[in-house]
Amino acid sequence: MRRSLALGLLALCGCADDVIPFGIGYESVCGVEGPAPIVELAADERVIWVSPFKDDAGSLVVSVGPLIDTTSEPWPEEFRRVVVDPCGQELGRTALQVTSLWSWQGHVLGCSLDEDLLAFDDIDDPAPTVLVRGTCFTQDLGGALVARDEDEQAGTARVVAITPTTDGLVSTTILEDVQNDPGPTGLGSAVRIDGAQVFTKVAADDSVWSHDLATGQSRRELGPVSDFDVTASAFVYRPARFSPDGLGPTIVRDRTSGEELLLSEDVPANAHAYWEDDLTIVEYGPGPVPSRRVFRLDPPREITPPAGTQIATRRDNGLMWLRQEAFDFSRAALFRWREGESAELAVECEDCVLQNGTSLEGAFAFFRLIDGGFERFELWQVRDEGGDAELVAGPLDQSFMNFSDGRILTVLTDGGEQGPLIVFDGDGSDGEQLAGNVGEYAPYFSLALPDPNDILFEGLSGDRPHALYRALLTPR
Repeated sequence: MRRSLALGLLALCGCADDVIPFGIGYESVCGVEGPAPIVELAADERVIWVSPFKDDAGSLVVSVGPLIDTTSEPWPEEFRRVVVDPCGQELGRTALQVTSLWSWQGHVLGCSLDEDLLAFDDIDDPAPTVLVRGTCFTQDLGGALVARDEDEQAGTARVVAITPTTDGLVSTTILEDVQNDPGPTGLGSAVRIDGAQVFTKVAADDSVWSHDLATGQSRRELGPVSDFDVTASAFVYRPARFSPDGLGPTIVRDRTSGEELLLSEDVPANAHAYWEDDLTIVEYGPGPVPSRRVFRLDPPREITPPAGTQIATRRDNGLMWLRQEAFDFSRAALFRWREGESAELAVECEDCVLQNGTSLEGAFAFFRLIDGGFERFELWQVRDEGGDAELVAGPLDQSFMNFSDGRILTVLTDGGEQGPLIVFDGDGSDGEQLAGNVGEYAPYFSLALPDPNDILFEGLSGDRPHALYRALLTPR
């Protein structure tokens, strides 16, 4: 990619935001040389969000509204959601107050402000049908969506399967009297899915039942339990019995043989047991930073990392990445570690927060650095095999996007809502400016496009039409 002195020039001379020609670094797209406007905007409008419509054409849902203080409520009703093809051809719009809109199996679904799942006859349908109440989270099993339908008066929920028919979408109850708890997954902490089987904890006696969507058969699997999770081969569960001091066992049961393994007898009643990869993790809550106890089953044992650290991720070869953070933000660090060995410091910083910590190829350490109240962000990479940490990109804004070729896209807002659009090569070198003044969420908007070189941004420079632009970056 061509390098540019734009950032230095702007910093030194305070030049206008069109120092960089608008077409630099772009391929033609939608018949336009450089970025193409796909949704025109009024002067007092802003792009609130962009999401994929999830149809075969790669269409987009663009949420547009007036320029407001987004921290105030209620929001004005002038919001609109426009569905356009990748080059801006409008397919429809809705003025209804929905938080999202998408296509599934040729049908249009949406989520209301009350988190009811809606079915639209078409995008412009002014009176959609309520499929389920209380949550818009669904799990797609191919020919059916599984969802939880809440009954607020009864305090319970039912699990339903939503299937397409020639007359529209049909919601069929598969399990009733489910505990009405949304849980961390949205389907509910009392609902789990494995393949074509749905597992639920019923409210009447805290037992766990399974339902096979292929055969329609249901059967009792466990009970009574306080908490459970499931994989293809085993359950992990917490029996609904606790000692006077609030402690109880955590057990793994083989789904085929029924053989059980006691992992621990002293887990607090407010903990949750669940699978992460092949690990059983118990999280103590509530609390801003719950502690975790990690167990492995090959052979059965508890993994106890060095004091003051937590396991961030584990590799198949036994390597684990540990994270350590001070509550006063004075220090954060990542370590490499194997059981029975000393932890090896990989990267650390002062006056900082470790925002995240893993990737497939290594570990990305995204630091929020705090300097006299001013925040800036840096992305570093540390590798499984060792070696010094390497700066990938910085300074970054909190919103950024990784390209598959290693480049990084961000908007440098300096704490505001707009700024220059910058791309970094991912080798620690200075960034290159692609546009002078764009909305802060351009990296997030760009995730709606499948091509890693395809980006979206709201142009706010004033020297070109105010619009949502689509651009195709020149491959590196």
